[in-house]
Amino acid sequence: MEALEETWRNLQKIIKERELELQKEQRRQEENDKLRQEFAQHANAFHQWIQETRTYLLDGIAYRRVIRVFQYQVGEDLSGRFHSSFLSPFLTLPFSFNLF
Repeated sequence: MEALEETWRNLQKIIKERELELQKEQRRQEENDKLRQEFAQHANAFHQWIQETRTYLLDGIAYRRVIRVFQYQVGEDLSGRFHSSFLSPFLTLPFSFNLF
């Protein structure tokens, strides 16, 4: 009978230890989930920045191409300067990018 009681006490002890380990694991998983969500927010913001920067750079390339086409089609005035009236719509384009 004493052996049975000893076994029962050991089993209860093991169950309590297991419950504590499960609670610890649950807290760890919840913390990991918070970190995953935080990482996703930062990754999404970085992705947005990458897309905006890419668009800005590609628009810059397109802008230079437009200038070359205008220079070719319209030519330069007698003073050697490009006709500013053709450039003015492009010079007013807003570009602003925050790194962080």
